[in-house]
Amino acid sequence: MLVQNRNILSFRVVMKRVISIFFIAVLFVSVLYALTIRDETGYKFTFVSPAKRIISTMPSNTEILFELGLAKKIIAVSNKCDYPEQVKKLPKIGDINLDVEKIISLNPDLIVMLYDTQKYQIERLRKLSLPVFVINPKSFEDLASSILLLGKVTGTEKRAAELNKKIYSSISGIKKAKNSPKVFVVLWANPLITGGKDTIVEDIVKKAGGQNVGSKAGSSYPTVDFEFLLKEDPDYIIFSGKSYSQIKSIISQEKWKQLSAIKKGNFLLIDADLITRPTIRALKSIELIANFIRE
Repeated sequence: MLVQNRNILSFRVVMKRVISIFFIAVLFVSVLYALTIRDETGYKFTFVSPAKRIISTMPSNTEILFELGLAKKIIAVSNKCDYPEQVKKLPKIGDINLDVEKIISLNPDLIVMLYDTQKYQIERLRKLSLPVFVINPKSFEDLASSILLLGKVTGTEKRAAELNKKIYSSISGIKKAKNSPKVFVVLWANPLITGGKDTIVEDIVKKAGGQNVGSKAGSSYPTVDFEFLLKEDPDYIIFSGKSYSQIKSIISQEKWKQLSAIKKGNFLLIDADLITRPTIRALKSIELIANFIRE
């Protein structure tokens, strides 16, 4: 009986030591991984472990996260997120007006947001001490950097490095137009909205070898009058949309027929998502425009 009690006591002592060693190991691993990093607004974060419960509040961010192989860790997305196909089945947390209560209830450890379009919402969520991480790519170089940052906070550094390499190699492989033709991108026809300075739209046009006419309008996504377009008279017009039926109703108008690009048939339709979202897919739009304006 005494021997049995001693055995039980010894077993308990051993188990306590095993448990202690386990927790010390967990603590050591956590400290070892702990990473302090600043997001693209300069906000400092310390991550003890890679994010496992991720919310994306913008379609472009969602695409990037999927490209990083994080499909199983994304727990919710915005109402506007539609690519890839599987995001349509994920819980939604609103769009311009985010459902803060739902976000809190989902207990995320990372909320990826886009600065230029969500400034107010970012501050609102930060005041609630939610784990907001902000990116703000306006060019493909910015996109490459944003991907590397997200790779660090999600533990997908290897995949992030691969995507970074893909961006630069894809751009270097595109044959640009050599005569720098003037290109106007129609994001919306009425009112007439285009992509201006410091936008992915501008970067796409430049990397295709064109001059972005919208950059002369001043702001990032300016609304311009038609006289501006007539005065600039671009060599090529790119329509952002989903179907040519939309374009036909526009170019059939008499005022549009005055433009040299319309007279010569120098207009092209590109899927809006490919030319407005700073994503890996947007590389395709550079190639499409370069091939079009190079002819």
